[in-house]
Amino acid sequence: MSSQIKIARKIFVGSVRDKEITKQIIKKDLIKNIQIKKEKLPISQDNFNKYFANKSNYTILNASNQFLKNEVNAVLIAIGKNYAIEFYDMASDNIALNICKNIMESNELPSTPENNKYMEYYYEVIKNEMYFILSKVDNTIIFTYAPKEYKEEIKTLMNNLEY
Repeated sequence: MSSQIKIARKIFVGSVRDKEITKQIIKKDLIKNIQIKKEKLPISQDNFNKYFANKSNYTILNASNQFLKNEVNAVLIAIGKNYAIEFYDMASDNIALNICKNIMESNELPSTPENNKYMEYYYEVIKNEMYFILSKVDNTIIFTYAPKEYKEEIKTLMNNLEY
C-alpha cells in the first residue's frame, strides 16, 4: 500500500472520528437544552378569566353556548378596545385540533402551523395589515386576529399566558 493511501486513510479516519465526536457534543448540548425547557401546560378558564379581569380595558364574554356541550368545556373572549383574544377549552385534543384547522381555513391563512413538543400547535402571520396568532396546548386554544400595530402588545399577552 502506498504511503499516500495510508496518509489518506488516516485523514479520513480522523475526520470521521472528529465528526462523530462533534455529533456527540451537539447531541449532548441539545439534550441539555431540551431538559431545561418545560412542557407547556394548558391554562384553565379560571386563570384566563382572572388574567383579563385584572386588566381594566378588557371585558370577558362567555361564548360557550355557541358550541355543542359535548365538544366544549368553555369558550371565553377577552374583548379589548382594539382587538379580542379568544380562549377555547375543548372536550378533547382532537376537537381542539379541528377547531384550529377551521379557524385557519375561515381566515384563509397561508402556510401550515409550526408543530413542536412544547407548543403543540403554533401559528403566527401578518396578512393584509392584520396580525394573526394561534396557539394550541393540549385541548386549549388561544388566538386573535388584530391590526398589526398591536403585534407586540399581543405577543406580551400571549407570553404572560404562557402560550
